[in-house]
Amino acid sequence: MTVPVRWMLSQPDLALELKGGAAGLGNEITFAHTTELQDPFRWLSGGELLLTTGIRLPLTAADRARYLRGLGEAGVAAVGFGTGLSHPEVPEDLVAVADEIGLPLLEVPLPTPFAAVVKRVMNRLAEQEYEAVLRASRAQPRMTRAVIQGGTGATVRELAVATSATVLLLDLSGRVLESHPAQPAEDVIGELRDVLEAGTGGASSSVSLARSGASITVQQISVGSTPHGHLAVISPTALSHVDQILLGHANSLLALDFEKPVRLRTAQNRLNSHALGLLLTEDRDLAPAWSQIRHAADADGMVRGLTVVAETPALAERVESAVAVAMNKAGRQLFSRRHDTRVTVLLRGTDDVDFARAMLRGLSGPA
Repeated sequence: MTVPVRWMLSQPDLALELKGGAAGLGNEITFAHTTELQDPFRWLSGGELLLTTGIRLPLTAADRARYLRGLGEAGVAAVGFGTGLSHPEVPEDLVAVADEIGLPLLEVPLPTPFAAVVKRVMNRLAEQEYEAVLRASRAQPRMTRAVIQGGTGATVRELAVATSATVLLLDLSGRVLESHPAQPAEDVIGELRDVLEAGTGGASSSVSLARSGASITVQQISVGSTPHGHLAVISPTALSHVDQILLGHANSLLALDFEKPVRLRTAQNRLNSHALGLLLTEDRDLAPAWSQIRHAADADGMVRGLTVVAETPALAERVESAVAVAMNKAGRQLFSRRHDTRVTVLLRGTDDVDFARAMLRGLSGPA
């Protein structure tokens, strides 16, 4: 959580005024405190709004320049200079150095206590912490409803919206099963697969930096010792602790979805097959069947039909079994219908020939 320097300047009651270093107005403040030390650099961690009255400021312009440059090198976000005590105004040589190095130099007028500035920063940070927790508390129920009502795709979508990042669900081989808001470029997918290959040593999660500078966070989806796939988040910066909580929640929901009892999944598949059979064979009110079929569609409501004509009924049964296993691994509901040697399967409109071939890989010849 951070407070932009611009935000501090927008607080009218503090009456802060930017004197120099406008190029650093985008700097983010992580903490605010006061110091009158001549060399505070070793105790700074970066991101501070450093407040000083300049009472022990070096006497020469060259030494004052070294002091301000040292603060910039230590990663200070901004310097608040109190006027009206040891200095009636901010020294012009400090303003010139602040402009040169892009370090915001703010004048804190005498009526504004340093304590008020520190309190404003800390209160804003606390508000952001609360807002983040509130965001998580609202996002978690949405994810839970999503996995129940829309399956893995809906859960991936909710996580992407909650974290403002790109989220991908991959199977154990690294094939992308779901992606939101859009599938990244192939070079990014390649980097992601490299991360998965590098993590084969047993680690359940990893964080790495992409060549583009983006942060790639990957978690393995598993229940006990049984892995089901991977959940990846690609974000401009590292995930916050709240985003990590949301990622863990989504991971747990997806693991539960992958681990649905076989009896329940079989019953669901039977219902789906019946709905598909109604559409293929019956001439009656098909609205309920279409309602059920919509669960097979992609985000645009489109489906594709795949029909496999086997050489023998036994081979058709093997085809149906292979499709069921593939759909199960992908975390999808199965919509299939087998009649003699013919097997009809509903796929998403976005599924291509490669997806169909992958489902049937390994099947050949009559049984």
